[in-house]
Amino acid sequence: MITKHLYKVLAISIILLANYAASAQIPYDSVKKLIIYTGVEKVDGLTKDQLYDRGIEVLRTIYPNMDSKIFVKDKVKGEFVLKEFVKFKYLDPKKKTPIVDPNLIKYKFTLLYKDGRYKYDVSDFYIDKGYKYGMEKYYLKEKETLKDRPEEKLQFMDNEIRDIITRFNEGMKTGIVPEKKEEW
Repeated sequence: MITKHLYKVLAISIILLANYAASAQIPYDSVKKLIIYTGVEKVDGLTKDQLYDRGIEVLRTIYPNMDSKIFVKDKVKGEFVLKEFVKFKYLDPKKKTPIVDPNLIKYKFTLLYKDGRYKYDVSDFYIDKGYKYGMEKYYLKEKETLKDRPEEKLQFMDNEIRDIITRFNEGMKTGIVPEKKEEW
């Protein structure tokens, strides 16, 4: 009898720990109450303007249709802001077939350039439901999100954004952007 109870407690603990671990890697700023991916990267030997130009080339490889999504484009200040989205893809639990959710996860990609370095911020994540529905609600596991696959959406978003940042950083250092790997 005790053994069955211990197995149940252990199984529940493992599930809770896995959920916590999945949420723990999401970069949540508890002061700003935002999910934000940020970093400063050095690129020796390039000026602010050269980095800015390379950044646009790299972004065009990652986002082929980015021109209509540019929010700020200021070479003098060294600032570039792009509003983009990712499509949430998941496996249908019954049919085991891939499905693309009709709701897009939108976000803002901000780049600031200085001689020899650049800073990126990827933030302002939301689902457009006729109003901005912040992804932070999924992170905080608010009641209304629980039936909407919050862990899967967060994990998918995290994987996509980390892949974009990795590809962008690699492109900024080498001038060559690695291909995106399609995973299902």
